[in-house]
Amino acid sequence: MTIYDKLYINGQWVAASNGRTMDVINPATESVAGQVAVANADDVNDAVLAARRAFADWSLTSSAERSGYISKIAELLAARREQMAQLITSEMGAPIGFCQEVQVDDPIDALLKHAERTQLLDKELKIGNASAIREPVGVCAFINPWNYPLHQLIGKVAPALAAGCTMVVKPSEATPLH
Repeated sequence: MTIYDKLYINGQWVAASNGRTMDVINPATESVAGQVAVANADDVNDAVLAARRAFADWSLTSSAERSGYISKIAELLAARREQMAQLITSEMGAPIGFCQEVQVDDPIDALLKHAERTQLLDKELKIGNASAIREPVGVCAFINPWNYPLHQLIGKVAPALAAGCTMVVKPSEATPLH
């Protein structure tokens, strides 16, 4: 059983301020697949403040540096492919082959594509007499669904990182282990 009894806030694992945890149930077996910490409003506020502070520096990084970080995430995820597929299988009850291909390999590919395209954000667009520039907007809040937990997470996080934004992520209660 996988246990995550802490929240990741401000670059470190911290206990939920309310001390609560919840069980994650494997829908295929109805057994407990894991346990996770439950955040409350104070924890969310702490996460938002930390993301806001981090935005000041992250938003100033070059697109090449952001691309490098996104590529590194893909590399680390690929190194943990089997572990991640097993974890997602246990929390969703989906077949392992499906989790390997769709739930892990596709997100790795998406990360690599976002890393490749990050430098496109540096290009200024000319539209008639106007110019459009792309710049980080700030802290993003993402609520993730249960059915493609890692894929949907990467689909939000990778472009936000590429753009120079920071974020706070709330996973689905059904699939928070990945």
